[in-house]
This record gives sequence, structure tokens and C-alpha cells, in this order.
Amino acid sequence: MTDLTLLPATQLVQLLSTGGCSASELLEQYIDKIESLDAVTNAVVQRNFEAARLRAREFDQNTHNRTNCVLQGLPITMKESFNISGLRTTWGMSQWKDYTPHSDALVTQALKSAGANILGKTNAPAMLGDYQTYNDVYGQTNNPWNPALTPGGSSGGSAVAIACGYSALEFGSDLGGSLRNPAHYCGVFSHKPTWGIVPMHGHQPPYTEPERNIDLAVAGPLARSAADLQLALNIIARPTPDMVPGWHLKLPEISVTSFRDLRVAFWHSSHMAPVSEDISAKSAELASVMSRLGATVSDSAFPDFDLEHHRITYLRAVAALTATGTDQQGY
Repeated sequence: MTDLTLLPATQLVQLLSTGGCSASELLEQYIDKIESLDAVTNAVVQRNFEAARLRAREFDQNTHNRTNCVLQGLPITMKESFNISGLRTTWGMSQWKDYTPHSDALVTQALKSAGANILGKTNAPAMLGDYQTYNDVYGQTNNPWNPALTPGGSSGGSAVAIACGYSALEFGSDLGGSLRNPAHYCGVFSHKPTWGIVPMHGHQPPYTEPERNIDLAVAGPLARSAADLQLALNIIARPTPDMVPGWHLKLPEISVTSFRDLRVAFWHSSHMAPVSEDISAKSAELASVMSRLGATVSDSAFPDFDLEHHRITYLRAVAALTATGTDQQGY
């Protein structure tokens, strides 16, 4: 059978819904990929294979009940910090290595309800607080393009899972770059949603009170295409139960159909964040290509705020967050 593990999630959902492949067949391809490659990358640190196989068989046996099941049994993984009933949540801390929640995070619930088949959890640094991905519970996750390098952090295992084809969709968290940084290092897509549109309940350290929406912190998807990000965000973006029905979210439809519909601002470098010449050159090359394809491109359309003031404001907000309990906060 053709290797399907690197196809976009949107295409895989179509195959599952039309009978192009079964949920069990697709799951086994992801399991085979993890078992053959992850000894080097160490991304999928908790494996839920037998439960996932059972759930895949249930999907295959109940095709007539899947009309409104958006993901159709799609195999996915999630960052270790999300609560999944029956799987450990340690946040990479040895004192919590045996903690197993008895209920799902709200994001987990949304994904299961949409027909996701969760086959495992992916690695993150201790307390999710690093630009690399290592902890004393699961060890080090390595970059799939060069195992001597880091995949970034904190959603490092998440980005590796998408890059290697261990999972069709991934879900991580971000406060200071934890979705965007590893996606960049591993060559995949990620999205940091607007604060407050994805519920954070069930994404907190063990034995702490469930959080609603911590300042700055968000949960969001990683994927192999922009369309996959849209698919994922439409599932997990929702109010918390205590805010229904007073809170309503209606995300705008995407109207872009070609490069001619795009206005793109490039910020190639900054005195506060100097960019190496090779990266800056690639950025300029990309700008030139997008312009030739019809996009309106500018390298002078800077945001109207003082960058130094912005940096100080951000650092103060992070300090206020971590000061509320440095042993309980991370992202």
C-alpha cells in the first residue's frame, strides 16, 4: 500500500470518508513509521497503540455513523502536557512521572468528538519552559533533519511528529514561541491562535487547579499544510462550558484563492533581533518570488509601535505570569 503518512490531513480525511483507506490501515502506517524511525528522534514518548487499534476498528465497523464525524478516525498525537484520560501527564517532571489524569482536557474532548484517534503523546521540555526538548522523564528529542540538532521547544516532539509522519495532526501550546519555534526548526506549519479562543482547561501541571485561559498562553495546531491548520482550529476553537451560551466565536472565512489576493509585509531584520545574512537573503528571495506570482509585497510596511517598548511590556507580562508560581507555570 502507498505510504500515506506524509499526506495532508485534509486529504487523508477525504480518503477515510470515501473508503480510499480504512482507519485501521492508516493507523498501522503511522505505527510502523514510529516504530521504525522514532528510536532516533524520540518524539512519541507515550504510545497508545492498542487503544488506538481498538478505536480504529470501531470506526471501520460503523461507517454509517460517521456522517458528521469531521476527522473520520484520523490518527493524531498531542503534546504530553494535555490531559488524556488513562495516559500520563508529567510535564517532564520526575516527581509527576506516575500521574495519570482521569478526565480529558477540553481540547482532547473536542478532538475525540470530532473523530480523532489519539495514538500517543509527544515530548516537551521540563515545565514546557525551554527552547529545546529534553526532560528527565523521557530524555531528549532530536531534530529529524539532523539528529545532532534540536527540534526547538517547547512543542518539539509535536513538530517532529508532523515532520516525520508519525501523526496526521498535532496539538501543542505556546506562550513565547513554543508552537512557532519548533515548527520553524522542523519545516512544518503551526498556528498560534488568538488568545482565549481555544480552551486551556486540562492543560495545567498535575495536582494544580484547572486553568481557564492563562495570560499569554494558548493551545494550537501543528500540521503539514495551512489547510490542515484551518481544519484543526475549527475543531478546537470554542468557549469553555461555563461560558456557553453567552460567548460565541465565528471565525472569518478565508477568501484568498491566489497570490494576487495577498498583501505581504516582509521584515527582513531588526537592530533588536539581527538576522544572519543567509536567512535574510532567503527571506528576500521569497519576497521576490511572491511578488512575481502576483502578491502585493512590501519591505517597509512596519507595525506602528515602538519595538523596545513592546519587548519590555512582553517581558513584564511574562514575569507577572511566572511570579504567580514558578514551580507551576510553563509553556
